[in-house]
Amino acid sequence: MVVLASGLALAAGILSTSVAMQIAKKKKRKERFRGLELRPNCLLTRYPIAFLAGPRTIFRLFDHWNDIPLYLREHGYDVIVIEPSGKNAAERAASTLEALSASQSRFHLIADSSLEQDVNAIAEQAPASLMSLTLVTNTEKKRTQSGASEAPSVAALRPRRIAIETFEVQDSDPSLGFESSAPTVFELATRLLLNCHNLALRGRSAAVDALETAEFGLFRGFRNEERFLNLAVILAERDLSSGE
Repeated sequence: MVVLASGLALAAGILSTSVAMQIAKKKKRKERFRGLELRPNCLLTRYPIAFLAGPRTIFRLFDHWNDIPLYLREHGYDVIVIEPSGKNAAERAASTLEALSASQSRFHLIADSSLEQDVNAIAEQAPASLMSLTLVTNTEKKRTQSGASEAPSVAALRPRRIAIETFEVQDSDPSLGFESSAPTVFELATRLLLNCHNLALRGRSAAVDALETAEFGLFRGFRNEERFLNLAVILAERDLSSGE
């Protein structure tokens, strides 16, 4: 009985600490935008940008994409976040496409590598309303986890109705400033929460990468969000040149 009570108390302590940390991080993120300097004369996309969100757990209660959607909205972009439902990639893809088709607009869809299976499923049945499909990948992490001679997956060989474009981010990119400072205690705690989230979803979802979703943007200024702003400008240029 004592062991059970101790276990419950420990679990309650961990969960309450997790929630408190996430609330504190959200508050700091909100304060950070008060000093935001916007980049002038950004070319805006003709069609909205839709970010695909992964599953939430007690260790990741709030935004899957952290400040990236808000950062783009502050610059004038029309941005939505889609949280698909379903037990597998096919069901989540169907849920995503249903959410997109409910609108009269066309979309640029962006997902991180934890949702690669979902992206493959979406690419197989993508409707005409999908202007582009982008998969954000931490290239250094992927290179470490898989050898250069790794054979493509079955999903990667299936016929697609829309191409999957890759948007690469790297830890060692000097424009992000990741090499210039040691991680803070708050950043280490955030990394721990993300690892707990990935562990909780083991077997149901690939690991969420901190760099791909700007998990540490709070500690590194807006450098990573700037990369996504550059991507948005590229999509805007494509909308302009398409003339549709």
